[in-house]
Amino acid sequence: MEKTTMNVTSETADRNGIVAGKETLTPLMAQYENLKSRHANEILLFRLGDFYEIFGEDAKTAAPILEVALTQRQGVPMCGVPYHALERYIPKLLKRSFRVAVAEQLEDPSTAKGIVKRDIVRVISSGTILEENLLQEKSNNFLVAVAFSENILTAGLAALDISTGQFTASEVHLGADFSALANEISRLNAAEILLNRQVPQIQPLWNGIPLQEISDTRAATVGTEAFQLDDPSEWKKFPLALQAAKMVTAYVRAMTPECVPSLRPPQLSHLTEVMALDKETIENLEILKNSYDGTSARSLLQFLDSTVTPMGGRLLKSWLIRPLLRLEQIQDRLKKVEFFREESGL
Repeated sequence: MEKTTMNVTSETADRNGIVAGKETLTPLMAQYENLKSRHANEILLFRLGDFYEIFGEDAKTAAPILEVALTQRQGVPMCGVPYHALERYIPKLLKRSFRVAVAEQLEDPSTAKGIVKRDIVRVISSGTILEENLLQEKSNNFLVAVAFSENILTAGLAALDISTGQFTASEVHLGADFSALANEISRLNAAEILLNRQVPQIQPLWNGIPLQEISDTRAATVGTEAFQLDDPSEWKKFPLALQAAKMVTAYVRAMTPECVPSLRPPQLSHLTEVMALDKETIENLEILKNSYDGTSARSLLQFLDSTVTPMGGRLLKSWLIRPLLRLEQIQDRLKKVEFFREESGL
């Protein structure tokens, strides 16, 4: 267990503890509670000097996950992690399906008069990671939205990798066993899933993936004009795909609003144009991982992957689990490969 301590600054020295009394909060804790009230569903990491401190129920939840000591100051549970090691700890919370709100100091504590100004600068969830060191460079990190029809026979599916800008949407006919949806979720290797409604009979499909519910009303606040769609008339044929794309955009607006202006328009994807490899087939053919220890060693992907850039690696992986079906598309891809093989100087 890693022991953490409070960094004493002029701010901490003047506040005389965490709480002034049973009912009176110190200015520091009043500031904390104000930020926490805006992010009740996230674990709030509150920058205090050289540490990110976690208080109250958040501390009780986070301490065993982060493997740090849970202490208390004047009856208030607390724990903390060093600011320079934050990127070691955030993945531990994300893996347990928690979202994290990071409150930073907005001014120098040594020159601040009174309480240092702080605000939430980042809300991180499994599907909205931007930090390169938290991502696998040759794998996408997809935030996936599923918009079910009223009769639960069809679903819109949108997937956004916020770190690369890849944004696609499609529609899936669910069928009696929802296998088509399960297979596509598996191929995407979704990091986080947004749902417009709970459908109890398909809960086993999610297999521990963090879930968030986005109401149709909230998604409707995203106007179609926000996407700058190439062919709006084509999208009218796939209203659930468009709804799922709006769900993704609404969620990103709430979590990382600074990323919204740079989002590319979603691309309409037709799943019938690719071979529907199910999860079992991908595993049995050892396309991405071997059946011995579950790593990529001796898999088809490792055998073929001579790519030298992350984007090339992600593209190859996508091609392997979505083989083309139409002859003209296959020939077009082969011609492109042949061109670059012959024009190696490029």
